[in-house]
Amino acid sequence: MDFTRNYWFFGKCNSLGKNKNRCYLRSLNIAKIVKWYNSGFVNRNSGFDSRSWLIRITGRNLIPAGFFIISLAEFNTTKMKPNRILFIAALILSVGMQAEAKKVNLKYQLKAGDEFKYENAMSQESSQEVMGQSQSTSSSTTSTYGYKVIDVTPTGDMNMKAGLVSYAMSTTSPMGEMKFNSVTDTVVPEYAKIATIGLNQFYTFTLSPLGKVTNLKAPDGLVEKVDKIVAEQSAATMGMGGAAGSLAGPEGFQKMLESVFIPYPDGGAEMKKPWDVEVKINQMISMKVKSKYELVNSTKETNELKVTGQISVDPDAAPMEIQGMKMTFELVGAKEGKVMLDAVTGLAATVEGVTSISGTVAIDGPQLPSPMSIPMTVRATDKITRK
Repeated sequence: MDFTRNYWFFGKCNSLGKNKNRCYLRSLNIAKIVKWYNSGFVNRNSGFDSRSWLIRITGRNLIPAGFFIISLAEFNTTKMKPNRILFIAALILSVGMQAEAKKVNLKYQLKAGDEFKYENAMSQESSQEVMGQSQSTSSSTTSTYGYKVIDVTPTGDMNMKAGLVSYAMSTTSPMGEMKFNSVTDTVVPEYAKIATIGLNQFYTFTLSPLGKVTNLKAPDGLVEKVDKIVAEQSAATMGMGGAAGSLAGPEGFQKMLESVFIPYPDGGAEMKKPWDVEVKINQMISMKVKSKYELVNSTKETNELKVTGQISVDPDAAPMEIQGMKMTFELVGAKEGKVMLDAVTGLAATVEGVTSISGTVAIDGPQLPSPMSIPMTVRATDKITRK
């Protein structure tokens, strides 16, 4: 594919001849004059030309968009040697190649049989004020998922399977302390059932080279088990089980995969030029997260991304209902973090982030004498590590 772009050129362009719309680079069929500027001068004895020209270069995408300066003090083009013309053309092309080299081709490139694990660790501190009393809750979860590449299609799409292989949680709130670890505990308490129902149950899905997750399929019978537990447990009990409870179902599992497999821009990433990704997260509350990923450092071994995000409540989300009371959330927040990528496979080595959310929760229902507005703040830190 050819691209035609404009560049600044400073130097000799056949100024003494009749063909004033031709530059000597025209002999290589890569440039022509678009406009010339007579701010400089021409020495008619020597042919020295200090004027500047706007030229158009037609070539392959090695030529970068934008402007650059070439400083030359040449004599009349009729006296120029062919090797000098070739040198100038090579200089232009080399500048284009250097600019293009700054673009990093981010892609997932895995092989059939590849296996790895990701440990997802999250800690959260939340506080709310109810009738003048401050209440705080601390929670932490550690979920480990196993992944395996089943096969790779001719187009580079990777058919994979993944599943939860271990889960641990700890919560301290005004209601008490709760802990569970699937590795050491033999009895699963009620509040951890929704999170552990997917243990050693493997989803299948397709991962594109640019990180798009499609064709997600749940293990046989898992969705029915999740629905049954949701129907049997109250919203409060499920909430105590931690955010990992929402990951057991297909929608939550897909969101988990999308947090591990960063979506990459088509055609590669340019340094300091972010790309946008928007997702919805349903964890008791439906939230919208608009993130910007920016390539800030690149080596042969690793690529580093900076992540910033804005968080808001989904305006289309219906109020949450608990025991006849309706809860409406007005929350906003921000997220900052970084991602370290393996430059060969495209897989994240680590994904780190800090999220801060604040706002109010409005509660109304026949049991209350009047609607309540509860201030709330949440701070969460998360880290995903490839094992």
